[in-house]
Amino acid sequence: MALGVFLADAIDTLEKYVPAYSDQDWDLAEYIGANFKDLGVSPDEVYKLTYLAAIPEGKEEDVPDSSLRYFLTIDPRTGQSTIECHLNFIEGKPFFPMTISFKRILVTTFYEYLRERLFEVLKPEELLPIGVSGEGLDIPIKDLITKKALIVNELSLLSEVLKQLREKEADVIIVQDKHKNILGVVDSNDFLRVLERKH
Repeated sequence: MALGVFLADAIDTLEKYVPAYSDQDWDLAEYIGANFKDLGVSPDEVYKLTYLAAIPEGKEEDVPDSSLRYFLTIDPRTGQSTIECHLNFIEGKPFFPMTISFKRILVTTFYEYLRERLFEVLKPEELLPIGVSGEGLDIPIKDLITKKALIVNELSLLSEVLKQLREKEADVIIVQDKHKNILGVVDSNDFLRVLERKH
């Protein structure tokens, strides 16, 4: 379905440069609907997706544009294009934090916005991946831990923490106050925000 949306957007972009407009993105949607019944996507789900794709008032700056050029451009720092990043996110695969679109929005900020929109619109059972019934979820949460954490004091300097991070090869930083209360978690996305501000 995600690839179908991408193809429709690609057609919409390319049609801006043809002498005669023929609404081929609609034709593609009709073709997919008629020939790929096994996708299991109902009209109601299509309308729901359309609603989710609409930008709420006041959220214009939180949503990147979907220009085909930016979709396909490979980010020099990560070696990854926006479309690859989006597909990895959808499939639950690892992706590199990067800035996307003309607005240079952090992809993690965009995905957080998407999660909020999904929770607003979908029922809890719809948020589970297709084919997942919820069985097998009665396992200790500790079994899901895959990241190594570095625990630091709230007054630690960023330069010192980065050095420890490299030495211990940790993935995330847990920040505690003097009473060992957890104040929050810092990850690579937060470092990227600092770098973006510097440049």
